[in-house]
Amino acid sequence: MVHEEFQGRTALITGGSRGIGRAVAVKLARSGANVAINYLSREQDALEAKQAVEQEGAKCVLVRGDVSDPEAVQRVVTCTREAFGPVGLLVLSAGLSILESHHDISWQTWKKTMSVNLDGVFLPIMAVKDEMLAERWGRVVCLSSV
Repeated sequence: MVHEEFQGRTALITGGSRGIGRAVAVKLARSGANVAINYLSREQDALEAKQAVEQEGAKCVLVRGDVSDPEAVQRVVTCTREAFGPVGLLVLSAGLSILESHHDISWQTWKKTMSVNLDGVFLPIMAVKDEMLAERWGRVVCLSSV
């Protein structure tokens, strides 16, 4: 079922290669959006997600980048824009969970987790908010899970 609201729109999904992010990518493709899937390290999962999106008849690009790195986020957004135009749908699904006992957790673990889970939401929003405002249309969905 195609939603007119999403038809031809550009969707960027962080953490879109697996799990909930991948499911959202497929659903948005089914709803008529062009999909950019951001991933960090699992290229095979990203390729499989891209195939699933394209099976829905949508265009799809893979954009590798660390959502906790401001320069990488800018590259991800630029690649998405170059492929499909302004980002109108931003789904923030990238997340990190490092399971350590309270005795073992380190400051480095804490910093990495917060960097991905918090900065990884802030940075993409800041990178696309102005174009959403200029277009007078945009949707941002933030997901979290353990």
